[in-house]
Amino acid sequence: MKKNQPTPQSINWAVLLIMASAYMAVVLNMQGIQSIMPHIRDEFLISRAQAGLYATFYFASATLVAIYSGRIVDFLGSKAGLIIGVGSVGGLIIFQSLSPSFIIILTLAFFAGFGFSIVTPAASKGVLNIVPKEKRAFSLGITQSGAGIGGILGALLLPFLAELLGWRTGLLISGTFALFMCIFLFRFYQVSESENNSNGKEKSSTLKEDLNYLLNQKYLIWICVMGSVFGMSISSVTAHLPIFLDEDIGFSTFIAGVGLAIFQIGGVIAHPGWGWFSDSVLKGERRVGLIIIGILVSLITLLMGGVITPFDVHPVIVMVVAFCLGLTILGLPSLYLSAIGETVEDEYVGTATGIALTFVRIANVIFPPVFGLLADITGDYSISWIILGIIILLITLCFYWFTREFASYKVNPNYRAM
Repeated sequence: MKKNQPTPQSINWAVLLIMASAYMAVVLNMQGIQSIMPHIRDEFLISRAQAGLYATFYFASATLVAIYSGRIVDFLGSKAGLIIGVGSVGGLIIFQSLSPSFIIILTLAFFAGFGFSIVTPAASKGVLNIVPKEKRAFSLGITQSGAGIGGILGALLLPFLAELLGWRTGLLISGTFALFMCIFLFRFYQVSESENNSNGKEKSSTLKEDLNYLLNQKYLIWICVMGSVFGMSISSVTAHLPIFLDEDIGFSTFIAGVGLAIFQIGGVIAHPGWGWFSDSVLKGERRVGLIIIGILVSLITLLMGGVITPFDVHPVIVMVVAFCLGLTILGLPSLYLSAIGETVEDEYVGTATGIALTFVRIANVIFPPVFGLLADITGDYSISWIILGIIILLITLCFYWFTREFASYKVNPNYRAM
């Protein structure tokens, strides 16, 4: 049985919104630079595949330290983790705005990934420490909605600022905003008493022992495999949707940014919406929720490749499909992180989240440049969307088949997946 379960039945909205603001600052910067990638392509004369390398470099470092970042958060606590993560991303974005070459931008993106790697386990730890189990998916969705808001702001404001003041000034402004957000977190984020008491204490077990224990849990590993759907879909769409809308659909750079914002608006609804659906309608059946989202994402991406790209579809329909992509894809994080946190004991949450994020970020690293390379080879993104949809569908079906023995698993504090 897990220890130190949160007992209050009410949700601490103030703390959730403060953690959401940390997500907002980080994603505003990451999404913002993706939304102005057409401007960066024009200046540095890079291909689609090279543009996709930004996400690869960003997530490569995050992947390398994912497990360690979870362990670091277990030691430092959620507040310090959020401040370090948000501050490092903001500072490195400012340096990217001053970069004379795309290679330097990629190098700085690599280092920014280290900071980003701390944000998710820090926020997850903060939620798990203050929210009762039956409300965790919804609460994680609230914090994740900050990412959606940041994505909307980045997708709308950065292209506007890039057109008005240049892309470098736009990045300078967004990076500075992240640094101000660090001050906000330091001043207003108050951690729970139980977390304060546990911060700074060394664990009795080693990282190797924790990994050996966690990697022997079949259900946990299959949830992590399902997380690769989360990684490849979100990273590919955010990296390439503005370029796809600009070059394949024929939208202007600004309208392509609006399309990315509409995708993120779907996400603002998806983050808490799917969490509520899983908590209230599915009664904690995270597995069923993940399967439903996986199937929907695969169908929509197949629609993008098989219908939207090759045919002359009305722009309004294109935007509706972009919204539906956000409404489904961006619902994965809250269910995924809830499932991970509920499958292991409290003392393993940070390390388990690190393992889960490793699966996500390996997909983050591999798929965006492949997605762009396929578009470079074929001349448009049609095959890219179709292959993404097929892979997501196959992973989802495998997850369904190989986790059948866990079909009755719900939110249960006495459950221990082996």
